[in-house]
Amino acid sequence: MKNTIVSHQVIVKATQEEIWALLLDKIRHPEKYIAEVLEVEIISDKDNVVHRKMRLQQGDKEKNMEELIIWNEVTGTVIFKMINDPFINGYVVNQILGIEDAMYLDFTMNCSTTNGTPLPKEQMQKTITNACEHTKQILEG
Repeated sequence: MKNTIVSHQVIVKATQEEIWALLLDKIRHPEKYIAEVLEVEIISDKDNVVHRKMRLQQGDKEKNMEELIIWNEVTGTVIFKMINDPFINGYVVNQILGIEDAMYLDFTMNCSTTNGTPLPKEQMQKTITNACEHTKQILEG
């Protein structure tokens, strides 16, 4: 199985604390950050692990997505792992990177299909770029 990996990184004019607060809010309230989210159900929320289900609008269809989300404040990392999807295996990592007095936000998506067919890399790149840039816009107001 071949994984498709795409990423996008931006400089953000915000403090590490502001970025981290937004990333944590995004775990429990994805509808504030992702326009396609129709419904969110938090199955469990314990320690640094959230199990959630979402109903998403994708074009003229709806899709259900289930994720396990883990985070580590020390590393500034949030991992969204897709589970129980019949077609796609993968995860998205949101990470804060502080480099030489600048704060960067890095989003990386790593996915493969369950049947081995390649995923559309251009569409995945567009999705991750838009998500990262949109998060930057929210942070910078």
